[in-house]
Amino acid sequence: TLPQDNPSTKRMIDRALNSLIDQIDNISDIANSFSDIAKMPIPKNELFDIAAVAQSAVSIQTSYPNVTLRASVPNKPLFVAGDRQLMGNAITNLIINGIQSVPEDRVPEIKVRLTHNDDYVTLEVHDNGTGIPDNIRNRVFIPSFSTKRVGSGLGLALAKRGIEHAGGSIWFETTEDEGTTFFINLPLVEKQ
Repeated sequence: TLPQDNPSTKRMIDRALNSLIDQIDNISDIANSFSDIAKMPIPKNELFDIAAVAQSAVSIQTSYPNVTLRASVPNKPLFVAGDRQLMGNAITNLIINGIQSVPEDRVPEIKVRLTHNDDYVTLEVHDNGTGIPDNIRNRVFIPSFSTKRVGSGLGLALAKRGIEHAGGSIWFETTEDEGTTFFINLPLVEKQ
């Protein structure tokens, strides 16, 4: 056995303790994520102006320093049925994820664009980040999956649930080292 005051013994014990603490933190995060999933509220079904929600989500994010954020959102109301808060959170989450995906040697450029035809409204959130690697593309919308060190990994899973509940769809197109565009497609509803 090694004496406890031996420097190599102390380093070995410190490494083992730090590893154990990291594992406990990981297990705690996983447990909290599953708890959050169990508590996920059923999305509301209300009529709201998606253009106003998108504009609000963009306005909130303009405080990021050294980020170019461009928005192209119509000035007229575009009504959809779904959960207004969940949709706002989804757009905000996509913008933040986009900013965080950009490597430190690039200025983050985020473009938010809302278009529509007679039946659907389509929201695009484009970033100039690192793109989504091939090996994780099929897990992006799975609850508790995250590539970040901090976060529950529920953002995109909740967004997908709310968007699909509203009769819409969400998907992405990505090119490694060039960026990603997320698309949200929702049925347009005429206001009564």
